[in-house]
Amino acid sequence: MDPNRIEEKITKKTKAIIPVHLFGQSADMEKISSIARKYKLKILDDSCETMFVKYKNRPVGSYADIAVYSTYIAHIVTTGVGGIAATDDKNLATMIKSLMFHGRDNIYLKIEDDNTDSRLKLNSLIERRFQFIHMGYSYRLTEMETALGLAELERKNFIIKNRFRVGKGITDALIEFSDYFQLPKVRPETEHIYMLYPIIIRDERIDRDEFLLYLEENGVETRLFMPLLGQPLYKKIFGDIEDKYPVAKHLVEKGFIIGSHPYLKNQDFKYLNYLFNKYLDKLNADPAKVVEWQNTIKGKNTKEIAQKLANQEKTISELKAENIKLKNG
Repeated sequence: MDPNRIEEKITKKTKAIIPVHLFGQSADMEKISSIARKYKLKILDDSCETMFVKYKNRPVGSYADIAVYSTYIAHIVTTGVGGIAATDDKNLATMIKSLMFHGRDNIYLKIEDDNTDSRLKLNSLIERRFQFIHMGYSYRLTEMETALGLAELERKNFIIKNRFRVGKGITDALIEFSDYFQLPKVRPETEHIYMLYPIIIRDERIDRDEFLLYLEENGVETRLFMPLLGQPLYKKIFGDIEDKYPVAKHLVEKGFIIGSHPYLKNQDFKYLNYLFNKYLDKLNADPAKVVEWQNTIKGKNTKEIAQKLANQEKTISELKAENIKLKNG
């Protein structure tokens, strides 16, 4: 989100600003908070990919009226599936609990709420505890999912430390290719936990889809950028409005993500550097050989590609024998 473009988009209908912190780094919340105060707007914070991250020495999410964090399997802390909503507003907290519990009357939102010696309160509970006063949902975590989440929180220092380490390791491995690829940068007074590692292609000669196929066939999992405006449902609602967002359009066309998780090791970073080097060596070779090699990538399997690159200090086959493989976190 570009804070410098927010005010021009505010209308009389605007009720809140929803910053989305992407890939592990915070949006510029100081500017966004200032705008929200100026126009008396709420902030609903999508912190799903930035749990534990600090912005100007404050936790991401603490600038918002409500912050949400994902605990999906691939995210920073997992319960298998689900998430967390956090707020310091008691009324909002009560409403959130009611909505996730089918819209139940807030007099009875947890099982111990009927533990009372007051006959008056107990009588009110009997009358109201199965009343539903909102259009609600079934968003409660099970006890098993909650136990997993609590255990994960006990490991948070390990998770934070190693995600910082992995982000630096991938950057160090790829920094020499900066003329070809734009790597993520960490803004001043902002942390980056690298839930994912985004990369933008700079060199027009690099075919994004071909390069991703090359990485996949050599054991590096990838992902495309997936903006909401490109999803079929939103195209149906809003039409094809991608051209109104040229920055997002460029990122979709030239961007991709590689796996990042706390268990990657130095040998994984070396392997990644090796693969990028080999691809770019071929890219900068004789044009006729480049075409031949590109066709090889598109039409043959990993074993054949490894044979093509066998005249190296270590072949891809040998590296794979050491179980060096990147996986999405």
